[in-house]
Amino acid sequence: MLTTIMQFFAAPVLEDEEKQRVASLLNVILNVILGLLLLLAFSMTILDAAGFWGNALDAAIMGSLVISMLFMRFLLRHGNIRLASALLSSALMAATIASTSSFYGIRNSTTSTFVMCIIIASLLLGGRAALIFTGLSVAALLGIWSAERSHLLVYEPLPSLPLPFDAIAYTGTFIMAGLLLRYAVVNITRSMERALRDERAQVKANRELEKLRASLERQVADRTRDLERRTNYLEASAEVGRAASSILDIDQLTRQVVELIRERFGLYYVGLFLADQANVWAVLRAGTGEAGRAMLARGHRLPIGGSSVVGRSIANAQPLVAQETDQGAGPLATEELPNTRSEAVLPLHSRGRVIGALTVQSDHLGVFDNTALSVLQSMADQVATALDNAYLFAESQAALEAERRAYGQISLEAWAQMLRGGLTPGYRYINKQVMPIGNESSDSIKPSDSGDQISLPIKVRGQVIGVVELQSGTQGSKWASEEAALLQTLTEQLGAALESARLYQDTQHRAAREQLTGEITSRMRETLDIDTVLQTAVREIREVFGLAEADVQIGTDL
Repeated sequence: MLTTIMQFFAAPVLEDEEKQRVASLLNVILNVILGLLLLLAFSMTILDAAGFWGNALDAAIMGSLVISMLFMRFLLRHGNIRLASALLSSALMAATIASTSSFYGIRNSTTSTFVMCIIIASLLLGGRAALIFTGLSVAALLGIWSAERSHLLVYEPLPSLPLPFDAIAYTGTFIMAGLLLRYAVVNITRSMERALRDERAQVKANRELEKLRASLERQVADRTRDLERRTNYLEASAEVGRAASSILDIDQLTRQVVELIRERFGLYYVGLFLADQANVWAVLRAGTGEAGRAMLARGHRLPIGGSSVVGRSIANAQPLVAQETDQGAGPLATEELPNTRSEAVLPLHSRGRVIGALTVQSDHLGVFDNTALSVLQSMADQVATALDNAYLFAESQAALEAERRAYGQISLEAWAQMLRGGLTPGYRYINKQVMPIGNESSDSIKPSDSGDQISLPIKVRGQVIGVVELQSGTQGSKWASEEAALLQTLTEQLGAALESARLYQDTQHRAAREQLTGEITSRMRETLDIDTVLQTAVREIREVFGLAEADVQIGTDL
């Protein structure tokens, strides 16, 4: 029971801070007013000096106020804070106006309650309500005063009370006003302190946001710079890859690759090492600048698997980065490269093996981060593939040249055999006649160019098989360069045509031999009798080759 009563007279708990403040203040005011009303009723009941309860208006006002306070508390408990505040302010204002106009006019001590109404309205409803209730209070007092002057309201003389009722009323009103003002001051102070704390928190939050914004700007700038650098690296890598894939000469490829990498990446030095056939030494094949030429001149090489960064990178097939302050990285600065501060070595991978390494050096620290190392390794793999292709191309060219020389020698022997077989060695056009040329020594087949006479070699697959000798129609005149070039072209076409004709004849002869061989074989296989096979064989062989005699024997003691 007691708990229920205490809960009824307690302020509700609300989530909104401002509503909670107004609800707490309204709860205090209602409790105080209700307590004062009960105290006044009790005092008047005990004293009843002026017949307080005998006056029906006084009893009605007192009862109305008590009921109003209880109803407003009911509204407060159900969260109707604004409505309860408005009703309280209005009820106090109405009770004050009724009491003042009914009992002794502006001389009544209850006129001081107007001040309390204005303060309560301002605290509960805000500044606009304070102005409204101030206007109502002024209008009510002026109206009552005017009514008194016009004798519309006539009051009896003030009775003589056994207690200083006016003093008590004024004292209660002043105490109530003082408490409300103190609450207002405390509330304003707290609000200012809260506003100050919020301002400080906002300043701190703004400062942190400013730091965060600056940090984000730095991160964006760093990301943008890293992205631009990575883009430049990728463009440079693509350019190096295109250049490397277009060159098949190994020496030219290595020289151009190191120069292009140094220029596009802005490096201090770039060198390219290739492993020897025994995979013991890494030999410098190309280097940039005077330092590269000096090291090439003295045959610079490093042991694979030794203490050098290049040797360890090739042996372990892993990229390595060394700074000037690194321990165990080996000395970076050398006699030729005194300004080296950081070095990255990238193994050249090709077809599952390491064929060498690419060393890139800078005169600054911390240049080769993960981004740069990734791009450089990708570029090194492209260079390794290009080198491997150049090696394969060189090997295929060497094999092709060997095959070409061998085939040219075979072709030369075939031409010599044809000449021995009675082929007319050549023809000469003279006096408007074409005449055959007799056999001449091979030493006489030499190209020459003597004024009005020109001799051009007939070549087949790099081998000289003849000569074209031409005599100008005008004595003492020289052959023009355009004419010589045209004759050279025609001579080359003549060599190709002669070789095609020889190959055609060889093909025809081979086909005839194969046909003849087939015919003889088919005749020998027409019977399964051994004597008949032997007779057929000796007869066919003699007839085909036009022999005087032919013997075919079988036996194990021959």
